[in-house]
Amino acid sequence: MNDWRPLRFEGNHFKGSFTVGDQDGAIFILRWIHPPKKYKASDWIEKRQKSVAAGQVSENPPRPARFETSSWIKSLAVREEAEKTVWWGYSSDCSVLIEVILTNLTDRKKNDWFIKYSLPKLKVFSQNEKWLWQIYSARFLIPAGYILNKHRLSVGDIALDFFKNKSDRLLVRQVYPAKLALERRSLPAWLRDEVFKRHRKFKVINDDKNIKLKSKKTGWKCLPFPLGWISPHACERLIVEDRDLDRLYIVDAEWRKSSNAFEVDSLITEMGKQVA
Repeated sequence: MNDWRPLRFEGNHFKGSFTVGDQDGAIFILRWIHPPKKYKASDWIEKRQKSVAAGQVSENPPRPARFETSSWIKSLAVREEAEKTVWWGYSSDCSVLIEVILTNLTDRKKNDWFIKYSLPKLKVFSQNEKWLWQIYSARFLIPAGYILNKHRLSVGDIALDFFKNKSDRLLVRQVYPAKLALERRSLPAWLRDEVFKRHRKFKVINDDKNIKLKSKKTGWKCLPFPLGWISPHACERLIVEDRDLDRLYIVDAEWRKSSNAFEVDSLITEMGKQVA
């Protein structure tokens, strides 16, 4: 459904939820949790079933790829002339538990469409795989090993903050429309703008100032004085103006070890692809 859009997003990689809907209201809520390694998914699903409807279970639940366990309660009456559908699934391959709640607050045809076409195609990713994030018109392909830490989803300004191995950090950001944004501040100023505050401060070593529609800086992120000499992180920052799509793409990456570095320009290339 082309008019569906995220209404609420909270949590992080380990536990969270998001709500999707349209102009008529919320359509479904998806919740996730990454449990400990020895966690029994069947026990969690059974507890959720009891909390929702005293263990009532419907037959033939959809089971998307990479899910070895799935269960659901379909068309559960919650009050007069109202019902909801709840689906649960577990993927040991990706170590994630998923709960999907169809709110039934909008046209029933939308729920039927979701159950028939969207739910069976639900995709999950392992932490060791590249993650493709698509939110509104934004598109971010995140390297393997990085997991979501913080996010900010504002109108015209979407920023996602990831970390890896507790020390490597990656910020990806899209600002729209670029023409209006550049009336407020220049490309270098947008690159200096801190979305999420951090203890380490950026020190520029190399500054490519004369690149049209682009600004790139490399350097170090160090702790405040007098601790700046302790374990500095290599850092690379890049901002590009996409005049065709009227967007700004920003990447801010830091690594404790140079062997963990990657080409940040490749992330910009993926961000420039239009979302279908």
